[in-house]
Amino acid sequence: MKHEKYSFGYDLLRVYTRFLHRLIHRRITINGLKNIPKNAPVIFAPNHQNALMDAMAVLLSSQQQPTWLARADIFSGKIISRILFFLKMSPVYRIRDGKDNLEKNDGVFELAIRVLKNNKSLAVFPEGQHSFKRQSLAHKKAVPRIAFMAEDRENFELGIQIIPIGLYYSHYNKYNRDLIVNFGEPVLLKDYAEEYRNNPTAATIALRKKIYAKLISLTIHIKSKTHYEDYEMLREIAGNNNAKSLNPNEQLKRDQEFIAQVEAWEEKNPEDAAELFGRTTKYQNLLSKLKLSDRAFSGKTTFGKTIFNAFLAGLTLPVFLYGWLNFFLGFYLPSVLIRKNIKDKVFWATVEFVAWIILIPLFLLIQWGVVWLISGSFIISAVYLLTLPVFGKLALNINDFYISLKHQIRVLNGGQKINQIKTLRKSIVSFIGNITG
Repeated sequence: MKHEKYSFGYDLLRVYTRFLHRLIHRRITINGLKNIPKNAPVIFAPNHQNALMDAMAVLLSSQQQPTWLARADIFSGKIISRILFFLKMSPVYRIRDGKDNLEKNDGVFELAIRVLKNNKSLAVFPEGQHSFKRQSLAHKKAVPRIAFMAEDRENFELGIQIIPIGLYYSHYNKYNRDLIVNFGEPVLLKDYAEEYRNNPTAATIALRKKIYAKLISLTIHIKSKTHYEDYEMLREIAGNNNAKSLNPNEQLKRDQEFIAQVEAWEEKNPEDAAELFGRTTKYQNLLSKLKLSDRAFSGKTTFGKTIFNAFLAGLTLPVFLYGWLNFFLGFYLPSVLIRKNIKDKVFWATVEFVAWIILIPLFLLIQWGVVWLISGSFIISAVYLLTLPVFGKLALNINDFYISLKHQIRVLNGGQKINQIKTLRKSIVSFIGNITG
């Protein structure tokens, strides 16, 4: 199979994978699909924060079958290589992969150019590596190099368009997270044709800067490396304190504006910022020790409200148990084992998702067969099978509610540490109010 050819098997797998992808997310918001041109060569350039989940977010959000250029070290073994090739992925070799392998990149670039010449889509992470943070790393030369090589061969008549894609996750590893996929307005290679003919190096730098600038406008980019965790905590506190209910796009915009305000304030008030960050770090440490979230302290927790929520928890318990037990072998158990045995959190979501693709249908079909065998009725077993995705999703939502209730009860019980956290948070909120006006 050539990467530029349409693959029915690829699309068939994508239908199932897209369903599972939506099942494990609370909300998926896709913007800017109109920016993807039809019957034209396209290079998708997404930010890279969450390993393979970033590629999934892109290819499951559009109807394209993009050819991905990925780091060579993931192509380990014949079986994995064949699977990745079926998924239209091709290895790119780096110095760390051995100098002798670098010449193989010539063939990879030829493949990329062939894909573009056939008016198909290519996907490359311009950062070249994932960060696992809401920070866009400096871009490498791959995207401009491939684009200019292809256009130069055709006298800039291909019409290549580079689509920056901003990916935002409310959390990288938690189930039932929010995901936003922002397809930005395209960068046109023809706009750089004259500059490239006169000075290829300058054109490459200019194009790289343009893609970077467009990309960071589509997601959250925290500049600070020293106080990254403090910025994340402040963003969370500010978001939880916002009484107005916001949709994901509004929340992203608010977060971008808030981060920009804090960055500007920090630059003008370094001493005050140091004091704020000190309090924020202490606040995070206290939350971590007690295994609580900021959301538990964002609203007023009353005895009556907690009793009511406990009553609702009792009512929803049968629904939760039905969904949890039926998905235990295919969903929850693999997740527990993966998080116990893989130390690098960056790969948790990726390995889990691959495991779920294989195990969830396997165990659900086995359970369906057992119910059919026990009941002796195909209709009963079919109804049972159809209920599983619905109750599995409900179990994820109810689980979030249970965790929130658990935190409410702990906060309501109070104690010295809880009161310390409340006092500290109140002082941080006061700081935030002075920053945002």
